[in-house]
Amino acid sequence: MLIMSAALGMKDPMMDKKLAKAEKLIFDNKFEEGHKLCLEILEKDPQCAHAYYLIAHINVETRSFVLAVQDLNRAIYLDKKNAAYLAEMARALTPLAIYNNAKKAAGEAAQYLQEDDDRTRFNIWQAYFKMALYEDSLPFIERLVKRNPDNAHFHFHLATTVQTLGDLERAEQEYNEAIRAKPKMVTAYSGLAYLKKYQAGGSLLEKLMELFESEKEADNNALVLGHAIAKCYEDVDDYKQAAAWLERAKKKQVQDCDFTLKEQEEIFNAAKKTISIKSSKGFESDEPIFIFGMPRTGTTLVDRIISSHSQVTTAGELNLFPKAIKRFSGSKTLRSLDADTFEKSKNINFEQAGQFYIENSRHLTGQTPRFTDKMPANSYYAALIHKALPNAKMICLRRHPMDACLSNYRQIFNAEQKILEYTFDVEWCAEHYLQFDELMAHWRENLPGDRFMEISYEDIIADQEGATRKLIEFCDLPWEDQCLDFHKNEAPVATASINQVRQPLYKTSVARWKKYGTFLDPMRKILEAKLGPME
Repeated sequence: MLIMSAALGMKDPMMDKKLAKAEKLIFDNKFEEGHKLCLEILEKDPQCAHAYYLIAHINVETRSFVLAVQDLNRAIYLDKKNAAYLAEMARALTPLAIYNNAKKAAGEAAQYLQEDDDRTRFNIWQAYFKMALYEDSLPFIERLVKRNPDNAHFHFHLATTVQTLGDLERAEQEYNEAIRAKPKMVTAYSGLAYLKKYQAGGSLLEKLMELFESEKEADNNALVLGHAIAKCYEDVDDYKQAAAWLERAKKKQVQDCDFTLKEQEEIFNAAKKTISIKSSKGFESDEPIFIFGMPRTGTTLVDRIISSHSQVTTAGELNLFPKAIKRFSGSKTLRSLDADTFEKSKNINFEQAGQFYIENSRHLTGQTPRFTDKMPANSYYAALIHKALPNAKMICLRRHPMDACLSNYRQIFNAEQKILEYTFDVEWCAEHYLQFDELMAHWRENLPGDRFMEISYEDIIADQEGATRKLIEFCDLPWEDQCLDFHKNEAPVATASINQVRQPLYKTSVARWKKYGTFLDPMRKILEAKLGPME
């Protein structure tokens, strides 16, 4: 659907046609041709708001967000009530972590939204969802589904939205609606597989295998389907088949990715060196409680426990502190997490960085005296967190090395996070764990004990109340019994633990690695060579 009209209607009909052509080219992803036409239009009419908007759209799609904001500022100055421009501004500001302004832009876009403008409606939903404002996003995706009942992607996005908000029954309905509209929709079938435990004899496994055989194994669909199939086999305790399908699903990724252990080691070493940066005064706030660790090691569980306290709000995986460091370090590399960013952290004004973090968390925080940020990647930034926010608390989750590595291997992570490519191979997982273990030992030795603590996932399982009291005491919070009923916490969950943390504590994830038998021997040998026997 083209946006047309509001910004068209220039005095020259030929320019109108040229602008319409540029819009079509750009929304057909023919960026070079569309960009050239927009420049021609602006040469004739420097006040053409829509041309600035179209160029900004190209910049958003190509991840040149700063340039996009500059062009959108021009477009909005010329046409302040254009919903499309405002929604695009929200999309551009969100990756820059300028969340307060992004939320404002999305809200203004909603005010001026036209009923038939589904493209802008989708952009508003996307901006809210990426800012973790799931309840705000819901009406927009619901309206899209109502207006487009046969659009499988809208049904899928509605399913993920309501699942995040805890409505698992409705999520199942929407995944099925997505499949009705698009019978071979891989992501919808995968969503169903992870929504609840698979029962032996069910038709879902057969359908997943049928889809897998029809896909090229080089395609990302094979990765998604293979993991879903493995999950079904795990649910019926067939760990031999689960292991075989995980290995098959990841085969092409192992061959094609450019992951190297050397590059990973460089990142860990650069992170360690940040402890010695001579820092300016940090920003004085005791609001944040950072919860981090390797992914899938209990960070969501601890987040739910602490955020069940009446004085604490969860901000989820905020992904804000790494962006603050990138911004204030002056690093120009494309990745937020790399050695260059850590090396340039010596340039940071830490008080400004800490203030940026607090102020741009306000779309989610401020309702209570404290908040949690459970971004696992913050484990690399512990020294920088302490410099920017010296009063912040940091809690690192630890888990049995074999279970930690297996839980990472079993998971599909965001393809944009290159550092997580170690999860494609069991030996890479082990090597990553050893580097992570050394980094945490480094933080433990060099950070104040009243600011940084480690806690074992297994200890929480073995003694829930004792571990919970330890966590609450470390955070300088008064005890509240409701922290033991974390599964009743109604806050949204947008991680792979989305279903588990809505249940009371269970023990089935402890020592899961033993069920995989000899498949994990290569992982175990690497870990045992450094850490001793795995029991």
